[in-house]
Order: sequence, then C-alpha cells, then structure tokens
Amino acid sequence: MKGNAYFEFEGTRYALSLGRVAHGGRQMTLSLDVPGPLPFESVLIHYTASVPADQGAPNYSERHFVLETGENPTIVEWLRMLRQAAGTPGSLQA
Repeated sequence: MKGNAYFEFEGTRYALSLGRVAHGGRQMTLSLDVPGPLPFESVLIHYTASVPADQGAPNYSERHFVLETGENPTIVEWLRMLRQAAGTPGSLQA
C-alpha cells in the first residue's frame, strides 16, 4: 500500500514497494524487514485455491514469487475495500 520492505520466503528475499505483490506458498515462513524510518503499509491475504489435478495447471500454493502490477490505483482501491470489509462485523468479513 505504501513504503518499502523486504519479504523473505524460504531464504529468497523480495524487495517490495507500491506496484509489487509478493506471493508465498502454503506453510512457508514469511520474514519481514522494514528498513529505515519510513512507514510500511501492506495487506496480507490468506486464501485457499483448488486446482483440478488433471488440468495440468501449475500448483502456485507450493511457490513463492513477486508479481509486477505497476502503480495500479484500482488494485490499491480493492485492497482498501478488502481491509475495510475485514474490519466490519457480518458475513462479508468471512
């Protein structure tokens, strides 16, 4: 959402800033390092995906990587909406 940080999954370090999304696989340990005095703000999303084995699709739940989204205001707005919904009591929170 803002600032800079380093996320590390299984010994691989990724530099994060606005426009970069880190993905970590199931059961991976995440380490976070925020260098300097500037604040870092992010959204952590846990999800469950099911991919049919016969489709031949990659199993992303076992991988870590970074996506380059660019500075996309739509993604930032969606993340703000998710964060707001998660803090609102009711069925939408789940």
